[in-house]
Amino acid sequence: MTISTGERLIAVMLSDIMTHLKIQGDIDPALAKTLLCNKDTWALEWEYSSIFNKEPGPSQAVIDETADIMTMWSVIEASVQNLSGPDQIEAKKLRWQFDGFDGNHDPHFGVAHTLVNDLNRFSEFTGRSLNSHSSTSLSRYRVMKPKFDHEMSGFTGILDLAALTNILS
Repeated sequence: MTISTGERLIAVMLSDIMTHLKIQGDIDPALAKTLLCNKDTWALEWEYSSIFNKEPGPSQAVIDETADIMTMWSVIEASVQNLSGPDQIEAKKLRWQFDGFDGNHDPHFGVAHTLVNDLNRFSEFTGRSLNSHSSTSLSRYRVMKPKFDHEMSGFTGILDLAALTNILS
């Protein structure tokens, strides 16, 4: 890690403030100050590897696709719940609930988890595991999405049984 002189000064000053105010946090201010003053920033990376994880986050394409898929599922689930009588019974025979993403192999899972649990978006999915435990979930959603877009073109309301059947089959 390379930090500028100004960044080093700010970090040392923050360490002094934490020490003076007796703030207890995840970072040891005395250790951080020592390592910064000794120019051992590599040691900060070792000690606080979770902060300095060099693994890149999800791409913007994954973030956008995750949000689009979750929006699709939000509309689908609301539409099924809005149906009544025989239409709702028929719709509930389809796989009409969002299963999530593969938590072991799909970066969409982490994005979905953050959207729901950290950013409080898509609250209808709060409390669900969001882990489908299936590597086929994403490919299914990708097949569904163009059908959904077609059904939603020029339409902003609730989907009817015919549209839901088209999307979910």
